[in-house]
Amino acid sequence: MNADLHTHILPDMDDGATSIEDALTLLRRELAGGIDTVALTSHFCTDWDSVDEYVTRRDRSFRQLQQAVQEAGLPIKLIPAAEVMYSSALSDTDLTPLCYAGTRTLLIELLPNAYPAGFERFLFQMGTKGYTVLIAHIDRYPYLLESPRLLCQWVKQGCWCHVNASALLYHRRTLAFTAAAVRHGLVHLIASDTHSIEKRPPLLQEAYALLQKHCGDKRVAELQKNPERLLSSQKLLAPPPSEIKKLFGIYR
Repeated sequence: MNADLHTHILPDMDDGATSIEDALTLLRRELAGGIDTVALTSHFCTDWDSVDEYVTRRDRSFRQLQQAVQEAGLPIKLIPAAEVMYSSALSDTDLTPLCYAGTRTLLIELLPNAYPAGFERFLFQMGTKGYTVLIAHIDRYPYLLESPRLLCQWVKQGCWCHVNASALLYHRRTLAFTAAAVRHGLVHLIASDTHSIEKRPPLLQEAYALLQKHCGDKRVAELQKNPERLLSSQKLLAPPPSEIKKLFGIYR
């Protein structure tokens, strides 16, 4: 299995694909890049939806896309999930329908420019309820790039982290941070977070190839195996988490 676990391909759900045709175009691009399994992680926020309302809309769109995929003869597997905006209100909600289907893993997004108050307690609460948190695109949070110690603390609490492929390919600082985080066991997955052919197209193979030059074959091979392990509820492959050192602006 070669999987992309963060996409906005499900039509008419958020700021991603706007039609079945757009979605099929993105899925064909995924296939061309060697991806055979795609998680559909449309945005969910407690300010906009209840879980039931969201799942009803998502499942309707999922059935329509699944039918279109079958009619087009595309050899790709679709996994329903969600990208969940962090809120303290989540602690009192049954989040199982938002997990990657068949697992207890939640993809959680944080606000980019504001430290998520209470997040350590949230991780603890999720753990006691049997959930595992996968933090979306850690490359987007300046407070993590400036304070890698915080990221290490979260991973030691049991969460997993992913980085967007486009961030590696187009941002030198993010590539340096991610390479260090991979070596220190703080990044577990690379995903596309694709929205459209113009906005973050699927570029996983290009990202893996670039990261291989900085982290070596073994770690990249583990990153490539981890999506399948996540979807089968296995522990992800990574070295024990250790803190990144930042000296004179260089991540080590």
